[in-house]
Amino acid sequence: MITKILNELGKPKVLLGITLIFFVIAAYFSLTFRYLHDYALYVKQWELFLSTGHPYLTPKGTFNGNGYGPLYIPLAYLYSWHTHLPRLLFTILWFVTAGFLVYKAYQAPYLDIKRRLLIWAFLFINPFFFSFYIFYGNNEIVVAFFLVLGIHFLHKQQEIQSGLMFGLGTLFKFIPIFIIPFLFFGERKIRALYFIWFVLVFAIGYEISWLLWEQEILEPFIFGTARPPKFMSIFRHLESDYSLLRVFVDNPQIAQWSFPLMLLVLFGLFIFHLRYRMSALVASICVLTICYMFYKVNHLQFHTNVLVLYVYWYIVDYQQIKRVRIDLAPIYWYAGIVSVMQLLYVYLRYMDINFDALRDIAGLPFFMVCCWSVWMFLDYTLKTHRKPPLHIVKTPPLAQYVKITQNLN
Repeated sequence: MITKILNELGKPKVLLGITLIFFVIAAYFSLTFRYLHDYALYVKQWELFLSTGHPYLTPKGTFNGNGYGPLYIPLAYLYSWHTHLPRLLFTILWFVTAGFLVYKAYQAPYLDIKRRLLIWAFLFINPFFFSFYIFYGNNEIVVAFFLVLGIHFLHKQQEIQSGLMFGLGTLFKFIPIFIIPFLFFGERKIRALYFIWFVLVFAIGYEISWLLWEQEILEPFIFGTARPPKFMSIFRHLESDYSLLRVFVDNPQIAQWSFPLMLLVLFGLFIFHLRYRMSALVASICVLTICYMFYKVNHLQFHTNVLVLYVYWYIVDYQQIKRVRIDLAPIYWYAGIVSVMQLLYVYLRYMDINFDALRDIAGLPFFMVCCWSVWMFLDYTLKTHRKPPLHIVKTPPLAQYVKITQNLN
């Protein structure tokens, strides 16, 4: 009975119909729900830009914005047409990105109906995505959209389009720039066109921004480095009352080591990559995970990018994963923790319950899971590096097989 229901739900037209109904509901809430959390800060910044022409600084010279790049600023014009249009755009990009991955799952003949439905459910009815992109109107999905497209074009050997996507993603938020050196050194070749087009898009974007706003365009970088440790950050835990460092010092202050440690670990990963050449997806996941686990402002919404790329990797590399028998427990724990923590965050804020203790403690177990996840991908790279590449042989249709057999006889 259950199998029959799953088979019916898993039919492409049925699932598409359900998705469209869900999109209509999501779009309605996106256009009508009040400003919450980050979107309220976006509105504040867009109104500043529309009234003064300055994207980050108030007339008094104080910072009044978010740590986003120059591509984020034009959303103010969308906001001027309708206050909820940018929010609707984020919802649309969530559905487009998730829909593309579900489409890829249905294009993969080795994935059965249950796995396809699980992928759909994870992307569309996961409370993590639902809360951030319907109720909070967060914009992190924009970066995820560009990352998925960029990697898709790399798989198609379309380096120019990939460089363009990564360039646009970095103009929206700086974090994808750490992935660029890894993808420049590809699995089998150096991707020169990819790198050239990324540099062109990135340089043109920041040159135009500099001409318009001069040094003000550097304010997001200053803002990002000056922020104190936040929820899910290992540095918040290490500086909290629950930190074991307090056994040795009264007031541990180590958040300033956030970026040096991040760069050091990324350099070690890069040396590993030069030796074993991780795939574009694996390299991107590892780089982003390391960036977030060492960034002192490790907000939950940042992990949209990692979760989306997890799904993409699972779809594309499923046969390799099964062949080398990789235990996927780390990514299940990773996805579970960020989803549960987001639910708790929404509930506790809604109920106006103080959860400073959770904020102080959560960074430690999450940091450990992140380490476990990166280790799993390094192990996966080593195992696939040692084994010959997987060749998929398509089986001819039965009629063609019978015809070939008759000809041989």
